[in-house]
Amino acid sequence: MTISKILIVDDDLVNRKLLAKIFSEYDVYVACDGKQGTQMGKELRPDIIILDVVMGEMDGYEACSEFRKMEETRTTPIIFYSTMDSLKGRLKAYDLGGNDYISKSAPKQEMYAKVQAMLNCERERAAIKTAAKDTSSLLENLQRDSSDMHVVSKFVQACHFCHDKDTLAHAFLNCLKKLNTRGTLLLRENGSFFSSNGVIPKLEEAILRNSESFGRIYSFGAGRAVFSWQSIALLVKDVGHLIDTLAHLMDSTETALRAQSMHINLIAQIVRIEAENDELRRKLSSKAEKNKTGLKEQLFNSGLISRLDIQDEGDFEKIIAGYGDDLQSFFANMDHNASRVRQLLGESYSPPDELKGFFLPPNSTHISDDNVLF
Repeated sequence: MTISKILIVDDDLVNRKLLAKIFSEYDVYVACDGKQGTQMGKELRPDIIILDVVMGEMDGYEACSEFRKMEETRTTPIIFYSTMDSLKGRLKAYDLGGNDYISKSAPKQEMYAKVQAMLNCERERAAIKTAAKDTSSLLENLQRDSSDMHVVSKFVQACHFCHDKDTLAHAFLNCLKKLNTRGTLLLRENGSFFSSNGVIPKLEEAILRNSESFGRIYSFGAGRAVFSWQSIALLVKDVGHLIDTLAHLMDSTETALRAQSMHINLIAQIVRIEAENDELRRKLSSKAEKNKTGLKEQLFNSGLISRLDIQDEGDFEKIIAGYGDDLQSFFANMDHNASRVRQLLGESYSPPDELKGFFLPPNSTHISDDNVLF
C-alpha cells in the first residue's frame, strides 16, 4: 500500500520537528510559511495538510483559501493546528474549507488519531470514487454495445432519485416498458406486488411467492422466466435476448434497495444525534448556571467578599464565559458535521429531465382471480 503524504505548514521549527516525529511512519514534508506550503501542495498533491494559523507573509487562513483554489488540493483534508482556539477562529477555518481544528495544547495522541481517521476516510472515499468510476466506465462501454443496457444504465442513475420502495418499483416497471417487455415485481420485505399490466393473476402471485425454490433464473418456456434475487423477484414474458440485461437490472435494483435502507438508517441516526446534542446542550447550560450561582455563594460564604459590584460582576462573567468556549466549539463542530451530512444526503431529490420517463404514473395494481399469465 502506498504510504500517505503529509504536508506540515508551520513557521515554528520546534513544532515542525515534533509533528514530523509523530508522523514518522508517513512521508512527511514541511513548509515554513503559507506561501511555501501552497507551492509544495501544488507539486506534491499531499494526502493531508496540517496548517498553522499565525504565520508571516501568508497566514493559515490565506493559505487554506489558496489550497482550495488549486485543483491539486481542492479536496485535500486540511487540519488547522494552532495556539488560537477560539470559536470564532474555528468557524472561520470551517468557512474557508478546513476539515478540522485542533489546539497545539491538545494531547499529541489526539492529533495522531485525527490524522489517521481522516486518512482512512480519504482512502475509503478514493476507493469508492475509483469503484464508481470503474462502474461508470463499464456502463459506458455497455451503452455503446447495447441499447438495452443503455436503458438499464439510465435506470441505475434514476435509482439515485428513488428514496422509497414504491418509487423504485415504479421506475423498475417503466424500465421494463423501455425494454419493450412486461413483468410483475415482488418486493419480499413487505410482500408488495407491482405489475406492468396493473393486474396480477393469482397464479403469478403464487409463483413469485415461491420463487426462492426455483433458483436464481428459472425459464418456463414460451419466453417466460422468473428471476429470483434476495430482496426481489420478477416474473417476465418474452425474455428473449434480455436475460442478461434483466439480470443486470435485478442487480441494480437489489443494490438500490440496500442503499435506501442505509439512507433511512443514516437519517434516523442523524435525527437521534441531533436530539441528544440538543438535550445535552440544554443540560450543560442549566448545569453551568447552577455552578455559577453556587460559585458566587461559596465566595460569599467564605467571607472573602460580601458583595460583587458592577465591575466584579463583569469580570466574573468573563471568567465563567471563558470556560464555556470549548463546549461551544464542540457543539459548533457537531452542528456543522450534522448539517453537512444532511446536505449530502439531500443533494439528489429532483431527477434531471432525461430521467423523468422512469417516474411516470404507474398502473393501479391489484390481484385478480384470473390464472392466465399476463
